[in-house]
Amino acid sequence: MSMVFNMQPTQMKTDAEFTKRRLDAATMEPNYWRFSKLQLNTGEYVPTMAMLMYYLFSVYKASTLPPIAAYGCIISTAGAYSFVVGMATQAGTIWGASLKPPFAPPPLRALGALGRYAGLGMLIYSAYVASV
Repeated sequence: MSMVFNMQPTQMKTDAEFTKRRLDAATMEPNYWRFSKLQLNTGEYVPTMAMLMYYLFSVYKASTLPPIAAYGCIISTAGAYSFVVGMATQAGTIWGASLKPPFAPPPLRALGALGRYAGLGMLIYSAYVASV
């Protein structure tokens, strides 16, 4: 759903183009876009990670988690938090930290996203191993 929502901003090259395409004055505020994207992105990943962690903790309730499952929980949680901090504190445009193309994301935001993806992959693999 957020991919469809975010397709128009990714097709625009400058802030002036973006401003022309948006008609509602309330949505032209960069803080609105930053926190809207933050909420959509967090809402996509956190429930999946929470359910995978719940499943793993219910399977291994009497014993200790395997190391990959434990690291997956830690890395995905730390990645989600660093993404939130990086996204909430970024300056510049709605796309990233720079004001001119290419709009590169802030380092903490990019690191958080990669950590979240790696942790989610570890959780999925751990859930697969636990179910076999």
